[in-house]
Amino acid sequence: MNSFRSINHTMHSIRLKTRHKMIAEVERNQVEMTYIDHKMMLDIDKFGLASQQMLVESMNRDKGQIARMTNRLQKQELIEKKSNPEDKRSVQLCLTEKGHQVLQNLESVESQMLERMFADFSDDEAAVLKKLVEKIDRNLGSGDLSR
Repeated sequence: MNSFRSINHTMHSIRLKTRHKMIAEVERNQVEMTYIDHKMMLDIDKFGLASQQMLVESMNRDKGQIARMTNRLQKQELIEKKSNPEDKRSVQLCLTEKGHQVLQNLESVESQMLERMFADFSDDEAAVLKKLVEKIDRNLGSGDLSR
């Protein structure tokens, strides 16, 4: 059990270090953004044009949360709303030029971190680690952790 606790502490340390670097990049870009805002921007970028309903489904959030995040990112000029040519009653979300730039900067920082983290890993070591981390993720599941 002690080695499991040590692994957990190490994973926590890695999370804090990577989170610190991403937060520093967000601050450098002079925006206010949470992890979930970043995820929303990634999804919008992936979809090209996204409806709020698409984001509700892809992010597993309710409409109110998506609306609040949309407003926060729109106020910072990271995303914008465009009229849906197929349905004039609805809008589609897309990244602004500023949003693309911030996302590109965050991706660059993430790539640098990944290169550094796995610099001396062989392909076999990376495959084993991937399998083990996926197993941890499956064991945790998405439900109640009190089981």
